[in-house]
Amino acid sequence: MLRTVSLAGLAVLASTVTANYFTDKHSFGLYTPISQDNRNIPEWQANGEGHNIQVLSDRVILTPPYPGNTRGSLWGDAMADTPEWAAELEFRASGQDGGSGSLQVWYVADKKAVGLNSVNTVHHFDGLAIVVDQYGHTGGKVRAFLNDGTKDFSRERIDSLVFGSCDFAYRNRGWPSRIKITHQDGLKVTVDDRDCFQTDRVQLPKTNYFGITGTTGDNPDSFEVTKFIVTTPEPHHHYNTPTSGQGVPNMDNMKSNIMPGSPAMQPDHDADEFKTQSAQFEDLHNRLQGMQHSLLTIFGELNTISGKVDHQKDNMPRNNDDLMNRINSRVESMERMLVMMESRDYERKLNNMQRSVDDLKRSLDSIKGGLAGELHEKLGHVITSAAPRMGTFVGVIVAVQILLAIAYVVYKRRINSMPKKYL
Repeated sequence: MLRTVSLAGLAVLASTVTANYFTDKHSFGLYTPISQDNRNIPEWQANGEGHNIQVLSDRVILTPPYPGNTRGSLWGDAMADTPEWAAELEFRASGQDGGSGSLQVWYVADKKAVGLNSVNTVHHFDGLAIVVDQYGHTGGKVRAFLNDGTKDFSRERIDSLVFGSCDFAYRNRGWPSRIKITHQDGLKVTVDDRDCFQTDRVQLPKTNYFGITGTTGDNPDSFEVTKFIVTTPEPHHHYNTPTSGQGVPNMDNMKSNIMPGSPAMQPDHDADEFKTQSAQFEDLHNRLQGMQHSLLTIFGELNTISGKVDHQKDNMPRNNDDLMNRINSRVESMERMLVMMESRDYERKLNNMQRSVDDLKRSLDSIKGGLAGELHEKLGHVITSAAPRMGTFVGVIVAVQILLAIAYVVYKRRINSMPKKYL
């Protein structure tokens, strides 16, 4: 089944091709898609607690953004077979402010002893643990732990067991974060191509398993793993170690996979097989001749590709002309439709509609004027009819004055008729 090499995987491979060889059975993410069925990763086992791990074409969602308190793990099926190796993890971590979660890279003798645990919940394990979390509220930290199986990390104060650490702001970034662990003449850890810590006092066995676990709290962080690449400095570990009688890998099969139709590749031989100068010269002659044939094949392929490119280039103007002709025909059809619309009686109908609107406007204006004049007349009549008459008002005033005069006369007469008293 066809798989392509991702651009990021090419960058990792280019940085190590001069000295290191990647091991396919311990790695994933170098090729895309990671999974052919979006469920399984070749040579790896994925497990989750509280959710189902999502294996996508270009990444593995180890812990989801919702819900919280979930766990996820990825464990390699194959045991390491070389004492010197380098493992590079590329991941993304995202979440809300104050998000909680941790990511662990394991290299242990018994992967079942770790399972889905974090470094805070695992009991006894034998090997190395590299932890990425928010320890110390420093914005992110990388810490390293070793255990020989005698310490129960779920009961220990693990702060005192750290043998290497550095600050690492890994959350909510616009690019993937990278951690590289190199076990060669000691142990060295780098983050984003800068040194984190290094020691020459750590020597790990070559029969351990690689694993990745992620855990989250109530406010979860989502950990997405995009690749995990393991490389070794020895070229023979690039392929599976041949068994007795199997010999070296079939070079003809490799040739046919790389460039079908190319000449057969010369098989590899040990230098001890060439005892004489003539045998050495013959082998050198055969290899130079094979190189010449391969170069001719490459030039032939390049010539074929060049011819195809020229053919496509020659067809481009013709394709452009066809496209312009189709566009012109569309424009002409639209113009014909506009002419047909104008030729119909739409203009007369629009004029009639405009006249009707004008008549309606004049009717409204006349109604408005009539209502205004009649309203003034009505108001004047109401005011006139409701106002009191002037004669009545004057009569009332005269009557009041007459009554006052009569009352005064009566009062004076009564005063005068009363008996007078003298002192």
